[in-house]
Amino acid sequence: MQPQSKLAVPTKANQQIAPTSPPDTTPPTSPTSTAIVLSSSTRRGTLSGTHSNRNYRGRKKSLADSEIAGLQQRAAAGEQNTTLARGFGISRETLYQYLRAPE
Repeated sequence: MQPQSKLAVPTKANQQIAPTSPPDTTPPTSPTSTAIVLSSSTRRGTLSGTHSNRNYRGRKKSLADSEIAGLQQRAAAGEQNTTLARGFGISRETLYQYLRAPE
């Protein structure tokens, strides 16, 4: 009879193969040069072109203006907010924001 060891011996059934990744082909950059580029870009507001000319107006609306008008009319008629939100595929908070907005 062989003594049992407390260490598990890997077998074909429980062996795990480590995933291999492709070799890194990006050129090495120094952290300071990257920080300088990022800080100067953010000062100018040109980081990745998102805010070019300061025309960024926020997130796109979930509903079109005609849908918002219909939503406001149905809410004024007394339809439940939860039903409206589900019907339009928006959250109740988004519904409340549309109802607070001027018509």
